[in-house]
Amino acid sequence: MKARKTVKARPAPRPIRAPAPDAAFRTLYERSPIGIAELDDAGRFIRTNAALQRMLGRTAAELRALTFNEVTHRDDLHECETQFGRLVRRDTDHFEIEKRFLRKDGGIVWAHTVVTAMRLGNRSRGMVGMAIDITERHEAQAELARLKAELEHRIKDRTAELEYRGALLSAQKESSPDGILVVNAEGRIVSHNERFAEMWSIPADVLDSGSDERAIASVLSMLVKPDAFLARVRHLYEHPDEKGSEELALLDGRIFERYSSPVRGGDGRYYGRIWYFRDITDRVLHENELEEKTEALAQSNTELEMFAYAASHDLSAPLRRIRSFGELLEERVKGKLDAVERQYLDRMINSAAGAQKLVADMLTLSRVGREALPLEDVDLNAALEEVKTELMAELAGARIEAGRLPVLRAHSALIHSLLLNLISNALKFRKEEGPARVSVSSRRNGDDVEVAVADDGIGFDREYAEKIFLPFLRLHTSQDYKGSGIGLAICRRIAVRYGGALTADSEPGRGSTFTLRLPATMLAP
Repeated sequence: MKARKTVKARPAPRPIRAPAPDAAFRTLYERSPIGIAELDDAGRFIRTNAALQRMLGRTAAELRALTFNEVTHRDDLHECETQFGRLVRRDTDHFEIEKRFLRKDGGIVWAHTVVTAMRLGNRSRGMVGMAIDITERHEAQAELARLKAELEHRIKDRTAELEYRGALLSAQKESSPDGILVVNAEGRIVSHNERFAEMWSIPADVLDSGSDERAIASVLSMLVKPDAFLARVRHLYEHPDEKGSEELALLDGRIFERYSSPVRGGDGRYYGRIWYFRDITDRVLHENELEEKTEALAQSNTELEMFAYAASHDLSAPLRRIRSFGELLEERVKGKLDAVERQYLDRMINSAAGAQKLVADMLTLSRVGREALPLEDVDLNAALEEVKTELMAELAGARIEAGRLPVLRAHSALIHSLLLNLISNALKFRKEEGPARVSVSSRRNGDDVEVAVADDGIGFDREYAEKIFLPFLRLHTSQDYKGSGIGLAICRRIAVRYGGALTADSEPGRGSTFTLRLPATMLAP
């Protein structure tokens, strides 16, 4: 019989022991993401965990040397002291507060803080405080509050601006001399001013209905051409991009000017159409009257020019005969007349010569605006030399200086007459002492070319700067200075014919300057 083996019993496994309650709490305490501190009844830090130390940027030793209030922002001290007082008086066993902690580096940390009293019966064992960092949340809330306040401020400003603009537009609309009507994209009247209702006498109930069709129908009977009016209105509504302007004749004699324009937003959206109506009756009547007077004046001027031409032409022959027979008589009786008789004969011949000059100038004046002459290249330098040759007898030592003058597309006869009269005028009104000096110059001035004739003669007062261009107006008697009194009028008319101007500037005793301004388009290429 075999002996049995002895089986040894295995030892029972040792039970896993849970950490002691104090050790578990200490682990949780140290590893918690929430800042935790133990405080005595005076609020001094006794023990702090790592989370609170990181939050405040201080070591455990540095915190043990401080109190809760010493790391509290001064603006939160009063509330904290009040709450700590309640704990000490046992009015409560805890309090919650959102407060600011002061970091060692000067920064501020917002934290949701809960402080709970530890008591054993009636005996106080200090306090435990827990702090959750809510800085980011608080900053976000502060930024949100700032943005909200800024938005409210902007809305308030924008509302005030819109109210101001609305009041301004309303005032402008009601103070406008035009009748204004605004119709939306659906054909409804959204706005109009009192002037519009007054001009068209549209009943209030029609306007209040907002129907543009009713408003149109109420005015058709007032128009001379209602069908054309209606067709144009429909065309503009069917073509929202078009603007329109036309005159409307009413049966009562009034005339309205109508202007219409589409209303679009910044995004190009079509919102409707605005209509303006202006009573232009007085303006049209005035324009018609002015046109009639202008036509009558033109006809009168034409008749006067024709009369002047005819009269001058008819007077030329008898004056020529008077002067010729006077000169013949002077030859036959030479040496036989006494002083008085000789004076009479000289006056007759001189008067006839003066009358001939006057008639010739009148003929020239009448021809300036009436005759059609061919354009040609006119060299002002050559024209001036011809004038100097023609006035040789009058120069009497006078000096005529000229710079380089332009070549114009003009009429040689008219330019010759213009220069002849201006130079002759400068020589005529010279001072008694010394020879006369005349300068002719030109320059480009923007869209004009200017030719100036300046002298050092007796001059005249500036108050006569326009009057001297009137025919037959003299500043001196014909005995002192000979002439017909038409020369400058001829020059002015020639300048106007070319679309230019002729002006004078002078002072008594300091000479005169006559400036001819012509369009630069007259310059020869």
